[in-house]
Amino acid sequence: MTITSGQNSDLESLAQEWDFCPWVAIIAPMMILTSPSPQQRQWFRFSLLLVIGAFSYLLFGEPSYPQPFSHTDKLGHLAGFATLALLLHLAFDWPKSGQFAVLALYAGLVELVQSYLPYRQADPMDWLADMAGVLMFHLFLEAVRRWQRP
Repeated sequence: MTITSGQNSDLESLAQEWDFCPWVAIIAPMMILTSPSPQQRQWFRFSLLLVIGAFSYLLFGEPSYPQPFSHTDKLGHLAGFATLALLLHLAFDWPKSGQFAVLALYAGLVELVQSYLPYRQADPMDWLADMAGVLMFHLFLEAVRRWQRP
């Protein structure tokens, strides 16, 4: 946003604020990522419940979508569990080991339930992809924390 001379100082200060907008868009989510407020944690708990419900529907329902290439589902598991790890981290102030344990248990239960569904099959590689997603998120989180340190 460019302000020409002669316009009032309010517009000039607004222009200066907008110059920082891209940095705010990058830094604000990182601050929430490392230290969410109690109110934010409440919203993330609600979001976590919604996402777990959606994932359970997708993971236990009858698949009705084609796979564009082999092992597409593994990418879905990786991204899905990275998302769950993010939301679990933001929703609760638990140690990393507790977060891993909860998500490993959920991933294991998903595979166990799928082994009993006639239109699904359990796959240990899905569990590994799930855990890779959790690990990927926590590596990213550690990188953000190191970046924020003085």
